[in-house]
Amino acid sequence: MNFRRIFMKRKTIEKFIFYALNLFLGGCIGILVGRFFPINATFIQKFSFYLILFCFFYFVLYFHIFIHELGHLVFGLISGYKFSSIRFLSFIFFLENGKLKLKKLKLAGTGGQCLMIPPKLDGTSPVCLYNWGGCLANLIFSIIFLVVACFSKSFPTLKVFFEIFSICGFIVAVTNGIPFKTLSNDGYNAITLKKRFEARKAFEKSLYISKEIAGGKRIKDVDVDFCEYDEKFYDDNMVVMAAMQTLNYYVDKCEFEKAYEFCKKLYEKAFLIDIHKLVVISELINSILLTDKDKSEIDQIFTKENKSLLKKYKALPPVHRALYVYELLYNNNEENALKHKKDFEKIAKKYPYKQELVGEIEIMQLARTKFEEKNNSDLK
Repeated sequence: MNFRRIFMKRKTIEKFIFYALNLFLGGCIGILVGRFFPINATFIQKFSFYLILFCFFYFVLYFHIFIHELGHLVFGLISGYKFSSIRFLSFIFFLENGKLKLKKLKLAGTGGQCLMIPPKLDGTSPVCLYNWGGCLANLIFSIIFLVVACFSKSFPTLKVFFEIFSICGFIVAVTNGIPFKTLSNDGYNAITLKKRFEARKAFEKSLYISKEIAGGKRIKDVDVDFCEYDEKFYDDNMVVMAAMQTLNYYVDKCEFEKAYEFCKKLYEKAFLIDIHKLVVISELINSILLTDKDKSEIDQIFTKENKSLLKKYKALPPVHRALYVYELLYNNNEENALKHKKDFEKIAKKYPYKQELVGEIEIMQLARTKFEEKNNSDLK
């Protein structure tokens, strides 16, 4: 479809810009290192230096990820938001029944995330400072490190390290601040939320639902009005994010017919970033199989690209739940299904939102019952 070609073209362009900026980062650091590193160094000295530099470079990136998420938190609090959860790499801190808890949650393609509780739910919550907060924090620290580097001329090694801190902070701020629609980054979110009332309403609702889930509720028990939203806003990542929660609501209530129809609409008409596309694919496969629809639809969905997407997010329980149902009800392969069940159980042990797992297990049990009924019927 035309909108898909537009989306893929934009995704390619934005990825090119993103990687070009990171290449620029590498080039700048290379120039700094080349200027500092002695030409007559031995092989052992060179190897040791580059090993230390490699480790230091990753330390600096992780440092700026930490600063970035803290920036969202601090500027969010200034804007009137309240803390809900914050994730650094795979470590997530969240409030559950008023208590701060630490769990592990790995989400491919993201270094962290800070979710907060909006001050209002009527589309009037301030959005700019909270969304730009991470970039502002990186820029502030980048300037501080640059100033410190300027006063470190007598210590060449320290000077280079502070310059690397500064350049990395600047690049993290820029790559998150330049509006990339297909990446749904901070810059895009801040601009689209400022412009569109519908997006702000969806944003506030999404944050509120996330808070309720982090607090221990299943999504079907959250007291909000779940709606499918006007299709003319399906080009907006914030609206689509809220639509994902509506889809999860249908699934948690085992309303698979509704889930199927909504999935079809989203798959055909919405701009889906990778994580949203993953949800739609997973629930589309499940709803087709659990409502006895034409299995040929699955063949159209299970493209090479979509299989890669499922593999990319294999650390998430819903992926293995979807593949468990797929192996049982599509391939009639109990052995492969059990492998995915074991993977699911392994991930579930460390998954922070235990109440979500209850719904996932219920769906797996439904699929198992359906599988056994079919096999018993075939035997008769």
